[in-house]
Amino acid sequence: MVTSLSHGKWSVQTNCKTSFFDAWRAGDYTNAFENLHRYFDYTMQARDKSYYQYALLHMAIFQADFGCFGEAIAAMNETIATARENQDISCLNFSMSWLNHLCKAYPREMKHAGYGGMLGSDREGLAFLKAKAKETKMWSLLSSTMLSEAKAVLSAVCQTFHLQSLMC
Repeated sequence: MVTSLSHGKWSVQTNCKTSFFDAWRAGDYTNAFENLHRYFDYTMQARDKSYYQYALLHMAIFQADFGCFGEAIAAMNETIATARENQDISCLNFSMSWLNHLCKAYPREMKHAGYGGMLGSDREGLAFLKAKAKETKMWSLLSSTMLSEAKAVLSAVCQTFHLQSLMC
């Protein structure tokens, strides 16, 4: 009986999560939001807090995808706090990397939403993420951080050449 009950909860959780992704992909904000909240509810009802930070992470990315940057920042900050509390270094590093990405991809929107940054300067933030990725052997995070560093260098070089061409 216990196995079937826990299997039933697992099935409902999986169904909610799948429905969330389906609705998100279809651009249906309302149904995606409702299914993600159902997933949150079942996760907390099962007293399974080990996945709570990932539900928050999905919420943050989902909100940003729909242009709700204030809500995305709030959800990402809660993700980071929960990942720290649960000592989930992988989720913490990924969350901080995603927040860095949002700041790069949507600087005006993030500033307008009231986000001032958490990692200091761009260079400091990337150095921190790179060090944490190496420390935790998260090679995908390391590669995306190095890609961000390369983009920053190329952007600086292009700006320098653009300024020099304007002076001529």
